[in-house]
Amino acid sequence: AVNIPTTTDNLLVILCGFCAVLGHAFPVYLKFKGGKAVATSFGAFLWLVPIAIAIAFGVWLLTVIVTRYVSLGSMIGSMALAVAIVVVVNSPFGDNVYLTAMSVAVAILIIARHTSNIQRIIAGTEKKVFSKQDN
Repeated sequence: AVNIPTTTDNLLVILCGFCAVLGHAFPVYLKFKGGKAVATSFGAFLWLVPIAIAIAFGVWLLTVIVTRYVSLGSMIGSMALAVAIVVVVNSPFGDNVYLTAMSVAVAILIIARHTSNIQRIIAGTEKKVFSKQDN
């Protein structure tokens, strides 16, 4: 059996999560044209900092319910995750600059991957969830 470290203070574990996110966003076999890194980031951070991901998920859900834009919820949720990690991890509960750096880098990546969505939101052409058009 292999003893896998479960603390957020382990740089190797954090880098593995970050590499999974980058691999999803920029897959070699698909000519570096991958996804928007939201679900992969959720999975990586769920294991690293479940309390912060719960906060970010709540922000995502509230944003989607209020605006009906999943893409906007994803972007705001990623920023909320970075803030939640600063509050939760860089507090009396612990201190990890690597985890904070990863959360900020992932938030920037997610927002950058959503530039077309931002343009559609501004133009008013972005699809909404729960709208009558979906039926």
